Amino acid sequence: MKSPERGRGKVTISPFLRGAVPILPAPASTLSHQTREKYSKSKKPKTKGGDTPQCVPCLYQANPSLTQRYCPKMKFTNRSPTDSLETRLNWAYYHRCILAELHKTHPPTHEAVVKFDRQVKVATLKQFQKGVRERLAYWSKKNGQEFAVFFTIEIERNNCVHYHFLIRTNTKFPRIKLERIVAQASHGMASLQHCEAVDIVAAITRYVVKDIAAVQSGQKEVLLFRKGLRLRQCGFFNHYFVIPKKALWEKYKRSCKWSYSKSTCVTE
Repeated sequence: MKSPERGRGKVTISPFLRGAVPILPAPASTLSHQTREKYSKSKKPKTKGGDTPQCVPCLYQANPSLTQRYCPKMKFTNRSPTDSLETRLNWAYYHRCILAELHKTHPPTHEAVVKFDRQVKVATLKQFQKGVRERLAYWSKKNGQEFAVFFTIEIERNNCVHYHFLIRTNTKFPRIKLERIVAQASHGMASLQHCEAVDIVAAITRYVVKDIAAVQSGQKEVLLFRKGLRLRQCGFFNHYFVIPKKALWEKYKRSCKWSYSKSTCVTE
């Protein structure tokens, strides 16, 4: 092969390479489906912070007032809180009633708030709940102390979620243990905002499920989760309900005049 002539801007190519045709990438229309998918995945930007997804779908309903689905024939206790604002209020009222009956004999000792500092998917929330449940169960069994938790999930306008915890425990310093468990179960994505002793049980019970006058009148906004997420908006760890929910609900109905049509009660 001859070397190119310097200074004249000419390049002489070997006669063995004169008939060669440069290999160019095929147009996108002629690529197979698997090849296009491979190229599309390789061009996606890498996320910062490990496995945290960069794009999380919106988890709340933008206009819940436009999706009213009132079904009067459906049982009151089986209506989903994501159906409409009305069903969300009924859901809050139902859980406030059964919690009030439970707290007559087994009141909570502390209340806490856990908040995620980033947008996460539903699978991450379920994994977080599973991690907290397993770690609390292991700690309670190992130390022989009670650490039961009832939680609710709320979503904010920035698509981040936070948890409200009602805690019943006989340990002296639950904040230290709970803060460590939350950090381990969430892999650093969530933090414990506060953990304080309960002063007024009835007030904190109403606030946790948002069965308060500001929400009922519309002054305080409560966002609804998007339907189809398969995410429970409340739950409990370590046998918080020592009495079954159904028994608590029947006990509450016997203690007041209940009406399914009006979804209200009047105490005697």
